[in-house]
Amino acid sequence: MYKKRRKRDYDIYENNHSLTPKQVVTVADLGYLGLEKDYPDQLSALPCKKKYQEGWLSREVKENNKSHSKKRIVIEHTICKLKKYRIVAQMYLETN
Repeated sequence: MYKKRRKRDYDIYENNHSLTPKQVVTVADLGYLGLEKDYPDQLSALPCKKKYQEGWLSREVKENNKSHSKKRIVIEHTICKLKKYRIVAQMYLETN
C-alpha cells in the first residue's frame, strides 16, 4: 500500500505560492531556505543566523532574530488553532 509522504514547506510553497506585491514582505522560517535565491524579486524575511559553538552573535543580529520570532509566533499560533479546530470538527462529524 502506498503511503502518502509528508511534503516540505518549501515544496508546497513552490507549487502553490501566489504572486505578492513587491512591497509585501514574506516572513518565513528556516524551512524556506533558498527562497531569497529562487525568488530574488520578492521581499522575504528569514532568520538571520544561529549561534554556533565557536562564537557569539552580535547585538544587531540578536535583535533581528527576536523581531523575526515575534512575527513568526503569531503565525504559528494561528496554525495551531486551525489544526485544533479541524480535529474537533472532525470528531464532531464522526459522532453525528
